[in-house]
Amino acid sequence: MRWLRGILYAYGLINILGGVMGYAQARSVASLAIGGLVGLLLILLTAATVRKPGPAFRTLGLIVLALVGLWGYRFSQFDPTSGKLPMIPVSNLALACLVFGILIGSHFTAVSKSREEA
Repeated sequence: MRWLRGILYAYGLINILGGVMGYAQARSVASLAIGGLVGLLLILLTAATVRKPGPAFRTLGLIVLALVGLWGYRFSQFDPTSGKLPMIPVSNLALACLVFGILIGSHFTAVSKSREEA
């Protein structure tokens, strides 16, 4: 599970940096606050997986699923007539989906291994 924790730490850091980037580009205090808080929460929960893996991984899954919803909504609100590319919502949606898929895959792998041992 060390590899999974590494992915989740990196995803938390990416969220923090994304919030900083949103503030730097658009002076969006909301991006800074949400990106920073979500990133910090992801990092703290990832650290908590060492002592209480079940609740921490479930909470991480819910947070990442909420991010999938947020970025899906942001992409759905994109105006195609604006002449811009929706790179930020699309890339964040893809990354959140990837992390969520990795969490789900590792969950089912762990369940399968525990059933084999029983």
